[in-house]
Amino acid sequence: MKGIRMKPFKYLSPTTVEEAIAFHVRHSQTSKYIGGGTDVIVKVKGGFLAPDYLISLKKIEVLSELHKNEATGELSIGAMVTHATLEKSLMIQKEYPIIYDAVSNIGSLQVRNMGTIGGNLINAVPSADGAIPLIALDGVALLHGPDGERSVE
Repeated sequence: MKGIRMKPFKYLSPTTVEEAIAFHVRHSQTSKYIGGGTDVIVKVKGGFLAPDYLISLKKIEVLSELHKNEATGELSIGAMVTHATLEKSLMIQKEYPIIYDAVSNIGSLQVRNMGTIGGNLINAVPSADGAIPLIALDGVALLHGPDGERSVE
């Protein structure tokens, strides 16, 4: 059996969005962001990606927040919120059943425990089940980059 051979990479672990962006700017040609890793690691192991740096978003707490603003009714889902977190949320089950239905059918239990809604969206594959309810609910993605923040419907 032939083993998996991956190119060595450095794993960076920023604690703020700004720090993550700075790492990416510094290593833009040779870095990739990683959330839950369910897609990125498969691509690295398969030889489809060969980054010198993986920039982990796991320690950026604000990206793991899930909350509803009761005054405006606006739901905020951080990019690092896992499918399992959405699936287990009583608020999501009760008030956003379309999201619950979608995320509860994504992959296996292991994928739902690790995979993130942000990763599901950013990979932009036709099987990105997490995108469908967000489109149906007129969701808006807030993207952060070196030039600031922008909204994408």
